[in-house]
Amino acid sequence: MDRKSVVLPTLIICFATIAQTFIFNWFPLIDIKPDLRMILLIYFSYRQGQFCGQISGFCSGLLEDILSTSPIGFNAFVKTLIGFLYGTLKGNFFINVILLPILLVTFGTLINILLSMAVNFVFLGSRITISVLRIETLYEIGVNIILAPVVFSILNATRAFKLKGREY
Repeated sequence: MDRKSVVLPTLIICFATIAQTFIFNWFPLIDIKPDLRMILLIYFSYRQGQFCGQISGFCSGLLEDILSTSPIGFNAFVKTLIGFLYGTLKGNFFINVILLPILLVTFGTLINILLSMAVNFVFLGSRITISVLRIETLYEIGVNIILAPVVFSILNATRAFKLKGREY
């Protein structure tokens, strides 16, 4: 595995984390924001494999922890696990331009929420502040579903992320 296959995706996801933290918060009228860093993490983990997913997930999660009020390591742990899980899927499915990104991102968003709930429960006990059943969660999944095929298509069209051999 060469450096470009890990460093470039990590930098892109970290840039998306910074953009999502600062730029998206300037729009107070939009309560529901797409989780662009999650979509990118899922894409790069699926395309580049476990190692890239774990490194990118850890770095972007740690940056997210530093930029937010989350305890250091909270998002890093969750994103590392998601990067690992989606990295195990590398090469197992053909990329359908619409259906596969929607399925991957839907389950990724739910996994993110469930892992966050589990970590919260371990450290906070009964004071769980995250819920899968919130209406905002459904809106976030909906926005991510709309954005996922667009992001996947743009990145698939980029030469830097083309796989050698069969296209997955």
